[in-house]
Amino acid sequence: MKLYVRSGIIVILILSLKMILTTNSCSTINVNACTKVIKAVQRHFNSACVIIIQNDGEGFLAHMKFLAASQLIYSTIFLNNIMTTNLRKLQCHFKEPLYILPSSDDQTKKLLEKLSAEDYLSRSKWLLFLNSAKIEEFFISIHVPFDCEFLVAQFSDAAELSLTEVYRTRADLPLHSLRIAEENAGRELMWSNVSFIQRRGNLEGLVIRGSVVEHVLLYRIKKSNDSKSFQAEGFINDIWNELQRRMNFRTNYSFPEDKAFGSFQNGSWTGVIGMIAKREADVGLSTFSFTRERIEVVDFFPPIWNFRQRVYIKEIGIEEGNPSKIFSTFSSTMWGATAVTMLGLTLVLAAVLKVAEADLTQQHLRIRDTWFYVFVIFCQQGQHGMPRSWSCRIVYMTSYFTAILLFVSFSAIFISFLTVRKEVVPFTDFQDLINDGTYKVGVLARSAHQDYFQNSNNDLLIKVYKKLIEPNLANLPQSDNGGLLRICHERKYGFVITDLAAYILSQQIPCKIMGIQKAYYTTTLSLIMSKTLPFRRLFNYHLNEMIRTGVLARMDSNSFPKRTKETPDALPVSISLKTVAFTFGFLVVGILLSILILVLEIVVMKRGCHNNKF
Repeated sequence: MKLYVRSGIIVILILSLKMILTTNSCSTINVNACTKVIKAVQRHFNSACVIIIQNDGEGFLAHMKFLAASQLIYSTIFLNNIMTTNLRKLQCHFKEPLYILPSSDDQTKKLLEKLSAEDYLSRSKWLLFLNSAKIEEFFISIHVPFDCEFLVAQFSDAAELSLTEVYRTRADLPLHSLRIAEENAGRELMWSNVSFIQRRGNLEGLVIRGSVVEHVLLYRIKKSNDSKSFQAEGFINDIWNELQRRMNFRTNYSFPEDKAFGSFQNGSWTGVIGMIAKREADVGLSTFSFTRERIEVVDFFPPIWNFRQRVYIKEIGIEEGNPSKIFSTFSSTMWGATAVTMLGLTLVLAAVLKVAEADLTQQHLRIRDTWFYVFVIFCQQGQHGMPRSWSCRIVYMTSYFTAILLFVSFSAIFISFLTVRKEVVPFTDFQDLINDGTYKVGVLARSAHQDYFQNSNNDLLIKVYKKLIEPNLANLPQSDNGGLLRICHERKYGFVITDLAAYILSQQIPCKIMGIQKAYYTTTLSLIMSKTLPFRRLFNYHLNEMIRTGVLARMDSNSFPKRTKETPDALPVSISLKTVAFTFGFLVVGILLSILILVLEIVVMKRGCHNNKF
């Protein structure tokens, strides 16, 4: 049964404990003051509703009448013989309510002992009206966890009210008590200006269990000679050391047997996430991807990074020179237009010469030679004379301007072909990767990448998993560095890795790798903690402060090199002889062709001279 409060301030009266209201607690004598305190605490916590755990004994009707008169009650619900398991089902706008205990008798104490033993007090807000007993004596067997905001209201002999906050850092540590509100001379409740973080910021050297998965970039471990101790370094280690300094706690480190981040396999979680889910560890020290499956079993720290997880393959090579590239600088349509233009200029020049009877350098020009003159112009060659006719000169000028424009355009495209080097890419996205079908794809074993593909809502990614990942599931790389090495040693192998990790680790492998432009997905990364860890609010506050003040950005810049234009990848690549070999080939062919024509001309001329003798 779930009860949802949908409007106003609602007080739910639970009639199960059969409490006897004592005069020194919240009796009919000081019910006015009690109601005033309840309203003030409710406003302070901004609770959606108030639940009063009350009996129906003597004095209850008077209490109800005053509460109704104070307009604190919008609706009343009576639950007889309710159990603590039913308390968990009560919700107010999906928020935690404020629980009120008007009495502090033995039955109330037993109830709190039971609730604390069942860990029900965690992440909840309580107000107890305590009689003359001392706070330390009342809570001697009650564990108020660190994340529980438990206030104790006490009235002095002069009916002056004070509110004391109580909690324990750990069940076996002493009770902390701090007065956070009291009445002034005008009977107004004055709250302390000390924040929750300031009041509970010191964990007093508490030991937190951390599960570590080693990563060459994030968390590197150097073990001692006896293998009993180790030193850690890396980006995550810097963050964790700063949190230890700020919150004053220590860490007991452990390692998962499979040395994995954790994935859901065979009905249970593996790796670090498995240790946290089984309560063998409190926090996970590495960066873990946010997934909906993981959020169900662990809590995440505030996001640290957003990264693209991309498929990387071995670099196939640079696109080298190809004779066809000379002609592919212009499209076939453009080449056709150029040929038609040359033919048109040839016909126009021939017509003009015939009509104007022009000649070059006082010599008669044969019309059948006009095609050669147009061809010479388009080859950027000069003429040995100039026609006298202005109509011929205009045709010449038009031919030269057209030839210059075409030549400049061709040269620009051809130069860019020689200077801009392009990588040969077999595919550009996941669909092309599937269509190619010759590549195997690997992900980090027992990691979120495996779960992401396997449980994706995207049909394309599921196909990638079924066809390219699942057949090699038993032989997945155990580390990012191992995955990159496999790219070098195995034929047609792809590995999913972040761009930053690929950039840094690529300097440690014997081959060059390349990322597939559109074959990626984006993930958010951070540390993780147990859902039962009571220090979540404190961790989140300090990590957010580190992000806000730039501390995290400084750690990032100190841990990872930035990619700049001065890095080796950005340096220009020299043009090889192979790239321009075809241009030299055309030169050689042209020279040989000219020699052949010269020989033929000599032979023809000799034969002509020989015939003239006769």
